[in-house]
Amino acid sequence: KAIPARVFAENLDPTASTPTGFSSWGDWMIDTGGLDRGRWTVNNGNNRNGIEPLGNVQNAQGAQTGGCGAIIILDTTTGNLTFDPNKMPATTTNGNNGGTFCKALKESYPSGSNRIIHLATTGAVKF
Repeated sequence: KAIPARVFAENLDPTASTPTGFSSWGDWMIDTGGLDRGRWTVNNGNNRNGIEPLGNVQNAQGAQTGGCGAIIILDTTTGNLTFDPNKMPATTTNGNNGGTFCKALKESYPSGSNRIIHLATTGAVKF
């Protein structure tokens, strides 16, 4: 709820560049949502506009603290904010993080939990 409210209140364009003072939209989302940076991180893969939960994971290097994949993503092409817990791997494959934490977190969401919030609008607010 905080992200759509801030986009509206500050008249931000989610298809534009990162808001002033932030290194990425992912960094902005963590700040806006008041998320604990010890539990959430900006996804360092191809999509710096996503955030992922941190926990104890397994990967090719063994057990370590890592992310389960970007499950909250801002598509700066469409302005859509997407929550997709299915993006979390339940197992370690192809060097990706996985393991008990990611599997349990993924399974805690019922089927069909995906959500898309359209942050970019085509019209102005009318009074």
